[in-house]
Amino acid sequence: MKLEQRIVTTIPLEQLWNEAEILPHERQEYLNEQEVQDLLKNGNVPIVLASCGLKLAWIAPLEALARFKREIKGHIVNNPDRFVLQDYEDDWCYLASLWNNTLEERVLLLETYH
Repeated sequence: MKLEQRIVTTIPLEQLWNEAEILPHERQEYLNEQEVQDLLKNGNVPIVLASCGLKLAWIAPLEALARFKREIKGHIVNNPDRFVLQDYEDDWCYLASLWNNTLEERVLLLETYH
């Protein structure tokens, strides 16, 4: 399958990709909502949205904080080891994690649970 056609089939993801390549990034840590907001305020970090059955959705760093405030805030899991969907509006949430490569190029992955 061509990467531009690839969809998410399972979560959690084991790798990240874009339309051109599989990226050399690895998951470093899970983040809570405050850590996500701080990261987006202080860094040049893209967001990747992952939802089963859909392609990865990349949000450019310049749009990331506004998108967080408008659509993401209030839906990020604060404890990745234990969460209940019904605790979130409309019974869906994101598990947030920071991914990095050897060049210190960071990516914020938000995996959708519903």
